[in-house]
Amino acid sequence: MTKDSLSLGEGNTPLIKAIRLNLYFLENFNVYFKNELLNPNGNIEDRGVYNYLKDYIDKGKEGVIVYSTGEAAASVASYASRMGLKSFIFVAKEQYKEKRYKKALKFDTKIFVIDEEEKEIIKNIYKLTENYPYLSIIPLENKIFMDGIKTIIKEIEDKIKKIDYIIVKKAEVNSGRFRFYKEIFSSEDIKVLGVSTEESGSDIITVDEYDVIEALNTNRKQEGIVEEEAAILTAGVMKCAEENVFKSGDNIVCLVDERENIEELEEYEKQNIYMLKNGIEEIKFKMGLKNIL
Repeated sequence: MTKDSLSLGEGNTPLIKAIRLNLYFLENFNVYFKNELLNPNGNIEDRGVYNYLKDYIDKGKEGVIVYSTGEAAASVASYASRMGLKSFIFVAKEQYKEKRYKKALKFDTKIFVIDEEEKEIIKNIYKLTENYPYLSIIPLENKIFMDGIKTIIKEIEDKIKKIDYIIVKKAEVNSGRFRFYKEIFSSEDIKVLGVSTEESGSDIITVDEYDVIEALNTNRKQEGIVEEEAAILTAGVMKCAEENVFKSGDNIVCLVDERENIEELEEYEKQNIYMLKNGIEEIKFKMGLKNIL
Protein backbone atom coordinates (compact mmCIF):
# COMPACT_ATOMS: atom_id res chain seq x y z
CA MET A 1 0.00 0.00 0.00
CA THR A 2 1.17 3.53 -0.81
CA LYS A 3 0.24 6.85 0.77
CA ASP A 4 -1.90 7.66 -2.25
CA SER A 5 -3.75 4.36 -2.10
CA LEU A 6 -4.62 4.95 1.57
CA SER A 7 -6.47 8.12 0.62
CA LEU A 8 -10.27 7.96 0.42
CA GLY A 9 -10.47 11.33 -1.32
CA GLU A 10 -10.38 13.55 1.77
CA GLY A 11 -10.01 17.29 1.37
CA ASN A 12 -10.55 19.59 -1.62
CA THR A 13 -14.17 20.04 -0.59
CA PRO A 14 -16.30 22.73 -2.26
CA LEU A 15 -16.15 26.35 -1.17
CA ILE A 16 -19.48 27.86 -2.20
CA LYS A 17 -19.93 31.61 -2.30
CA ALA A 18 -23.33 32.94 -1.28
CA ILE A 19 -24.42 35.12 -4.18
CA ARG A 20 -27.70 36.55 -2.89
CA LEU A 21 -27.34 36.61 0.89
CA ASN A 22 -25.45 39.90 0.67
CA LEU A 23 -28.49 41.44 -1.00
CA TYR A 24 -30.56 40.09 1.88
CA PHE A 25 -28.21 41.61 4.45
CA LEU A 26 -27.64 44.83 2.48
CA GLU A 27 -24.01 44.59 3.63
CA ASN A 28 -20.74 44.57 1.71
CA PHE A 29 -19.17 41.41 3.14
CA ASN A 30 -18.71 37.97 1.61
CA VAL A 31 -20.27 34.74 2.89
CA TYR A 32 -18.98 31.30 1.91
CA PHE A 33 -19.92 27.72 2.79
CA LYS A 34 -17.13 25.15 3.10
CA ASN A 35 -18.81 21.75 2.77
CA GLU A 36 -16.79 19.27 4.85
CA LEU A 37 -19.72 16.83 4.74
CA LEU A 38 -18.28 15.70 1.40
CA ASN A 39 -15.25 14.18 3.06
CA PRO A 40 -15.34 10.34 2.98
CA ASN A 41 -16.76 10.05 6.51
CA GLY A 42 -18.58 13.37 6.47
CA ASN A 43 -16.28 15.39 8.72
CA ILE A 44 -13.10 17.43 8.85
CA GLU A 45 -11.25 14.79 10.90
CA ASP A 46 -10.71 12.68 7.77
CA ARG A 47 -8.02 15.18 6.80
CA GLY A 48 -6.11 14.74 10.05
CA VAL A 49 -6.43 10.97 10.32
CA TYR A 50 -5.14 10.45 6.78
CA ASN A 51 -2.27 12.89 7.33
CA TYR A 52 -1.15 11.02 10.44
CA LEU A 53 -1.64 7.40 9.35
CA LYS A 54 -0.09 7.73 5.88
CA ASP A 55 3.40 7.75 7.39
CA TYR A 56 2.84 4.44 9.20
CA ILE A 57 1.99 2.22 6.24
CA ASP A 58 3.93 -1.05 6.47
CA LYS A 59 5.66 0.02 9.70
CA GLY A 60 4.62 -3.03 11.72
CA LYS A 61 1.81 -1.38 13.65
CA GLU A 62 -1.16 -3.50 14.69
CA GLY A 63 -3.77 -0.92 15.57
CA VAL A 64 -4.83 2.63 16.34
CA ILE A 65 -6.27 4.06 19.56
CA VAL A 66 -8.11 7.37 19.51
CA TYR A 67 -9.65 9.42 22.27
CA SER A 68 -12.85 10.73 20.72
CA THR A 69 -16.19 12.16 21.81
CA GLY A 70 -17.60 11.07 18.46
CA GLU A 71 -16.30 12.83 15.35
CA ALA A 72 -12.80 11.38 14.95
CA ALA A 73 -14.09 7.90 15.83
CA ALA A 74 -15.55 7.17 12.39
CA SER A 75 -12.50 8.57 10.61
CA VAL A 76 -10.05 6.45 12.61
CA ALA A 77 -12.18 3.30 12.24
CA SER A 78 -12.48 3.87 8.49
CA TYR A 79 -8.80 4.51 7.70
CA ALA A 80 -7.61 1.82 10.12
CA SER A 81 -9.80 -0.71 8.31
CA ARG A 82 -8.28 0.41 5.02
CA MET A 83 -4.78 -0.18 6.43
CA GLY A 84 -5.74 -3.56 7.87
CA LEU A 85 -5.30 -2.30 11.44
CA LYS A 86 -7.45 -2.76 14.52
CA SER A 87 -9.10 0.35 15.92
CA PHE A 88 -10.17 1.22 19.45
CA ILE A 89 -12.17 4.28 20.47
CA PHE A 90 -11.68 5.48 24.05
CA VAL A 91 -13.99 7.99 25.75
CA ALA A 92 -14.80 9.01 29.33
CA LYS A 93 -18.18 7.85 30.55
CA GLU A 94 -19.26 11.41 31.34
CA GLN A 95 -18.64 12.45 27.72
CA TYR A 96 -20.24 9.42 26.08
CA LYS A 97 -23.27 9.99 23.86
CA GLU A 98 -24.25 6.69 22.27
CA LYS A 99 -25.70 8.01 19.01
CA ARG A 100 -22.50 9.86 18.11
CA TYR A 101 -20.71 6.55 17.54
CA LYS A 102 -23.16 4.95 15.13
CA LYS A 103 -21.06 5.82 12.08
CA ALA A 104 -17.88 4.42 13.63
CA LEU A 105 -19.63 1.15 14.45
CA LYS A 106 -20.22 0.51 10.78
CA PHE A 107 -16.54 -0.45 10.70
CA ASP A 108 -14.76 -3.19 12.62
CA THR A 109 -14.00 -1.16 15.73
CA LYS A 110 -14.46 -1.39 19.48
CA ILE A 111 -15.55 1.44 21.76
CA PHE A 112 -14.37 1.57 25.37
CA VAL A 113 -16.48 3.81 27.61
CA ILE A 114 -14.31 4.23 30.68
CA ASP A 115 -15.38 5.43 34.12
CA GLU A 116 -12.36 7.69 34.62
CA GLU A 117 -11.44 11.29 33.91
CA GLU A 118 -10.32 12.19 30.41
CA LYS A 119 -6.75 13.01 31.45
CA GLU A 120 -6.31 9.60 33.13
CA ILE A 121 -7.63 7.79 30.07
CA ILE A 122 -5.27 9.72 27.81
CA LYS A 123 -2.36 8.91 30.13
CA ASN A 124 -3.21 5.20 29.79
CA ILE A 125 -3.43 5.49 26.00
CA TYR A 126 0.13 6.80 25.93
CA LYS A 127 1.26 3.94 28.19
CA LEU A 128 -0.28 1.41 25.82
CA THR A 129 1.33 2.90 22.72
CA GLU A 130 4.73 3.08 24.43
CA ASN A 131 4.66 -0.66 25.14
CA TYR A 132 2.63 -2.18 22.30
CA PRO A 133 2.69 -1.75 18.50
CA TYR A 134 -0.22 0.68 18.49
CA LEU A 135 -0.57 4.26 17.30
CA SER A 136 -2.49 6.89 19.23
CA ILE A 137 -4.46 9.92 18.10
CA ILE A 138 -5.27 12.49 20.76
CA PRO A 139 -6.58 15.20 18.39
CA LEU A 140 -5.49 18.41 20.14
CA GLU A 141 -2.14 16.89 21.17
CA ASN A 142 -1.16 15.33 17.84
CA LYS A 143 0.64 17.90 15.66
CA ILE A 144 0.61 15.78 12.49
CA PHE A 145 -3.12 15.22 12.86
CA MET A 146 -3.70 18.95 13.42
CA ASP A 147 -1.51 19.85 10.43
CA GLY A 148 -3.76 17.66 8.33
CA ILE A 149 -6.84 19.48 9.59
CA LYS A 150 -5.22 22.83 8.78
CA THR A 151 -5.01 21.94 5.09
CA ILE A 152 -8.52 23.38 4.96
CA ILE A 153 -7.09 26.87 5.58
CA LYS A 154 -4.81 26.73 2.53
CA GLU A 155 -7.66 25.38 0.40
CA ILE A 156 -9.85 28.32 1.34
CA GLU A 157 -7.15 30.99 1.12
CA ASP A 158 -6.07 29.76 -2.30
CA LYS A 159 -9.48 30.99 -3.45
CA ILE A 160 -10.26 34.02 -1.29
CA LYS A 161 -6.77 35.04 0.00
CA LYS A 162 -7.88 35.85 3.56
CA ILE A 163 -10.36 34.42 6.05
CA ASP A 164 -11.68 36.89 8.62
CA TYR A 165 -14.31 34.74 10.37
CA ILE A 166 -15.06 31.04 10.63
CA ILE A 167 -18.61 30.26 11.74
CA VAL A 168 -19.13 26.83 13.31
CA LYS A 169 -21.90 25.00 15.08
CA LYS A 170 -21.51 24.99 18.86
CA ALA A 171 -23.25 22.04 20.50
CA GLU A 172 -23.57 22.08 24.27
CA VAL A 173 -23.21 18.28 24.42
CA ASN A 174 -19.77 18.55 22.85
CA SER A 175 -18.02 21.72 24.02
CA GLY A 176 -14.67 20.10 23.20
CA ARG A 177 -15.60 20.40 19.55
CA PHE A 178 -15.65 24.20 19.81
CA ARG A 179 -12.21 24.18 21.48
CA PHE A 180 -11.03 22.00 18.62
CA TYR A 181 -12.16 24.54 16.00
CA LYS A 182 -10.63 27.43 17.93
CA GLU A 183 -7.31 25.60 18.19
CA ILE A 184 -7.26 25.08 14.42
CA PHE A 185 -8.19 28.55 13.28
CA SER A 186 -7.32 31.01 16.05
CA SER A 187 -3.61 30.30 15.66
CA GLU A 188 -3.93 31.68 12.12
CA ASP A 189 -5.48 34.98 13.32
CA ILE A 190 -8.93 33.89 12.19
CA LYS A 191 -11.85 34.77 14.47
CA VAL A 192 -13.95 31.71 15.36
CA LEU A 193 -17.61 32.17 16.31
CA GLY A 194 -19.83 29.34 17.47
CA VAL A 195 -23.58 29.30 16.84
CA SER A 196 -25.76 27.72 19.51
CA THR A 197 -29.44 27.30 20.23
CA GLU A 198 -28.66 26.35 23.83
CA GLU A 199 -26.20 28.75 25.42
CA SER A 200 -24.50 32.13 25.32
CA GLY A 201 -21.00 33.28 26.16
CA SER A 202 -17.75 34.55 24.74
CA ASP A 203 -17.59 34.08 20.96
CA ILE A 204 -21.00 32.40 21.01
CA ILE A 205 -23.88 33.57 18.82
CA THR A 206 -27.20 32.55 20.34
CA VAL A 207 -30.09 31.84 17.98
CA ASP A 208 -33.49 30.22 18.48
CA GLU A 209 -35.39 27.65 16.42
CA TYR A 210 -37.29 30.40 14.59
CA ASP A 211 -33.98 31.98 13.52
CA VAL A 212 -32.86 28.61 12.17
CA ILE A 213 -36.11 28.03 10.27
CA GLU A 214 -35.86 31.51 8.73
CA ALA A 215 -32.25 30.82 7.74
CA LEU A 216 -33.18 27.43 6.26
CA ASN A 217 -35.85 29.04 4.10
CA THR A 218 -33.48 31.85 3.14
CA ASN A 219 -30.80 29.38 2.04
CA ARG A 220 -33.29 27.43 -0.03
CA LYS A 221 -34.95 30.41 -1.67
CA GLN A 222 -31.91 32.68 -2.07
CA GLU A 223 -28.99 30.27 -2.56
CA GLY A 224 -30.39 26.89 -3.61
CA ILE A 225 -28.80 25.28 -0.53
CA VAL A 226 -30.94 22.64 1.17
CA GLU A 227 -28.41 21.24 3.67
CA GLU A 228 -29.95 21.65 7.12
CA GLU A 229 -26.54 21.77 8.82
CA ALA A 230 -25.88 25.03 6.94
CA ALA A 231 -29.04 26.68 8.30
CA ILE A 232 -27.86 27.22 11.88
CA LEU A 233 -24.64 28.78 10.53
CA THR A 234 -26.62 31.14 8.29
CA ALA A 235 -28.77 32.04 11.30
CA GLY A 236 -25.58 33.00 13.13
CA VAL A 237 -24.40 35.14 10.21
CA MET A 238 -27.80 36.87 10.07
CA LYS A 239 -27.66 37.60 13.80
CA CYS A 240 -24.12 39.00 13.50
CA ALA A 241 -25.20 41.18 10.57
CA GLU A 242 -28.04 42.61 12.67
CA GLU A 243 -25.54 43.40 15.45
CA ASN A 244 -22.95 44.92 13.05
CA VAL A 245 -20.27 42.39 13.97
CA PHE A 246 -18.80 42.25 10.47
CA LYS A 247 -17.22 45.11 8.56
CA SER A 248 -17.11 45.91 4.87
CA GLY A 249 -14.94 43.49 2.90
CA ASP A 250 -14.84 40.75 5.54
CA ASN A 251 -14.72 37.15 4.32
CA ILE A 252 -16.95 34.91 6.44
CA VAL A 253 -16.70 31.14 6.00
CA CYS A 254 -19.44 28.89 7.38
CA LEU A 255 -17.93 25.48 8.12
CA VAL A 256 -20.54 22.82 7.35
CA ASP A 257 -19.19 19.80 9.19
CA GLU A 258 -20.60 16.65 10.80
CA ARG A 259 -24.30 15.87 10.59
CA GLU A 260 -25.79 15.11 13.97
CA ASN A 261 -26.90 11.49 14.10
CA ILE A 262 -30.39 10.92 15.51
CA GLU A 263 -30.65 7.19 14.89
CA GLU A 264 -30.66 4.75 17.76
CA LEU A 265 -28.04 2.02 17.77
CA GLU A 266 -29.07 -1.46 16.73
CA GLU A 267 -28.51 -4.25 19.24
CA TYR A 268 -25.78 -5.84 17.11
CA GLU A 269 -23.92 -2.51 17.05
CA LYS A 270 -23.96 -2.32 20.84
CA GLN A 271 -22.01 -5.59 21.02
CA ASN A 272 -18.81 -3.66 20.27
CA ILE A 273 -19.32 -1.12 23.07
CA TYR A 274 -17.67 -1.94 26.40
CA MET A 275 -18.36 -0.16 29.69
CA LEU A 276 -15.14 -0.32 31.71
CA LYS A 277 -14.13 0.91 35.17
CA ASN A 278 -11.04 -0.96 36.33
CA GLY A 279 -8.36 1.08 34.60
CA ILE A 280 -5.60 -0.10 32.31
CA GLU A 281 -5.66 -3.78 33.32
CA GLU A 282 -9.26 -4.21 32.19
CA ILE A 283 -8.50 -2.27 29.00
CA LYS A 284 -5.57 -4.56 28.16
CA PHE A 285 -7.72 -7.64 28.78
CA LYS A 286 -10.46 -6.38 26.43
CA MET A 287 -7.85 -5.52 23.80
CA GLY A 288 -6.31 -8.97 24.07
CA LEU A 289 -2.90 -7.63 25.10
CA LYS A 290 -0.36 -9.61 27.04
CA ASN A 291 0.58 -8.17 30.41
CA ILE A 292 4.05 -6.69 29.81
CA LEU A 293 3.47 -3.34 31.57
